[in-house]
Amino acid sequence: MTECIAVPNRRAVLVRPTSLAGLKPNMFERSKVVTYKGSKWVALPLDEHSHVVLTRHGVVAPHPMDVYYTWPGRYTPFKHQVPTAQFFASNQRGFCFNSMGTGKT
Repeated sequence: MTECIAVPNRRAVLVRPTSLAGLKPNMFERSKVVTYKGSKWVALPLDEHSHVVLTRHGVVAPHPMDVYYTWPGRYTPFKHQVPTAQFFASNQRGFCFNSMGTGKT
């Protein structure tokens, strides 16, 4: 499991450079190498694109909704609705097979 550190006030995630060995440098627009606690890390934007690319390459990255998303509107979601929202935010297509009465609409 690869270590990632979320930096909410910068809307960034820190990833060890060895975790990004198989990725092309141009996959992330605003990446840069930083020093954190004496070791080199790669700072990436904490957004949907970075999350999808990292998780598809085996890096366990925090989802942007967990870090800084505030739920607008009148109601906040139930705990079981959050993973469904994250799934649909991270995937272009998908089916929702949640049970009846779980608040899909």
